[in-house]
Amino acid sequence: MKVSGENKKVFVFTLIGILLGFFTGFFLANSLNRSAVNKGSVGLQNIPTVNGQTVSTGALPVVVDAIERAKNEPDNFDAQFTAASMYYQIDRFEEAIRYYEAAHRLKPDDYQTLVRLGNSNYGLKKYEEAAKWYEKALQINPDDVDVRTDYATTFFLREPRDLDRAIQEYKLALEKRPDHEPTLQNLCVVYSEKGDKQNLRQALAQLEKINPRNPAIEKLKESLLR
Repeated sequence: MKVSGENKKVFVFTLIGILLGFFTGFFLANSLNRSAVNKGSVGLQNIPTVNGQTVSTGALPVVVDAIERAKNEPDNFDAQFTAASMYYQIDRFEEAIRYYEAAHRLKPDDYQTLVRLGNSNYGLKKYEEAAKWYEKALQINPDDVDVRTDYATTFFLREPRDLDRAIQEYKLALEKRPDHEPTLQNLCVVYSEKGDKQNLRQALAQLEKINPRNPAIEKLKESLLR
């Protein structure tokens, strides 16, 4: 199934502030096909977009019809995916998951559905559950740097953290795209959190070479002085 608007393969950069030792750093959780997480939910009547288009009051029946269609056609993959995406685009992740899971049961190998299930659980801060879906997606497309980066980030954000696994996955992503700024920045943050100054210096030099205006650089440099 083709997806459009915010669902196209575009890079969405979400800047998340996290506490790193004694300073607030930046954690750039890059994602494929995911709008910014943790923006807060809005009511169904306030849906801002449908398939990337601004929704006016007159368009709301389209949304309602899509959801009703999914309820009435439980064996229709497109209906389930479309309803899920309506909720996904307004960060109503619990409802989105319900319909994406229904879509997944109908097409277990649909890549976009697997990624969206990962993203939706990520948005709910269910990082271990998100990782499960990202793993399934990566089995289909192991070269997807964006999904690999999100997968790695789940190991950083979960409790307890698994910094070594996060580093391992970021490095795998960078093998495919050495100049991928979000992945490299995340790697720097994890090195800083781990207190690995030697590797942080190397990764930070590479990050600065790619984008000297990256807003995390100065804070990361401060961590080298601690």
